[in-house]
Amino acid sequence: MRYLLAAVVLVAAGLIVFLGGQRSKENRQVSKEQTQLKPQTNSEGQVEVEVTPVDVSPNSEAWKFGVTLNTHSVELDYDLKKITVLVDDKGTAFRPEIWEGAGPGGHHREGILKFPTFPTMTDTITLNIQDVGDIAERSFTWSIE
Repeated sequence: MRYLLAAVVLVAAGLIVFLGGQRSKENRQVSKEQTQLKPQTNSEGQVEVEVTPVDVSPNSEAWKFGVTLNTHSVELDYDLKKITVLVDDKGTAFRPEIWEGAGPGGHHREGILKFPTFPTMTDTITLNIQDVGDIAERSFTWSIE
């Protein structure tokens, strides 16, 4: 009886380790899918803007995009929460909830814009930034596969 109980405990422990490894493998797959969305740069006008999708998985609490602004000639005093929208393939626009990064001013700004996750999955996402460096709109579009 003691050997049977020990065998059951060992089998249960093995299943836990195996299933935990499978979840870890799934998490790595999601991370890999997220990193497939490449950074995009727009160098129009006097300000270079680079946007990098950090996390756009359907399981995340917020969709995150890294944003970098660089210039040598104008003050970067923009409120990125007010001038940025994320648009799905149906044309629905979402405003960012949070900007975590450098405050207005200077010639270099970097941070993360956090958006609410979309209620339904989308085939494409487009991040639009308005009126930076005398450019009416800068658009960055990615296909979600």
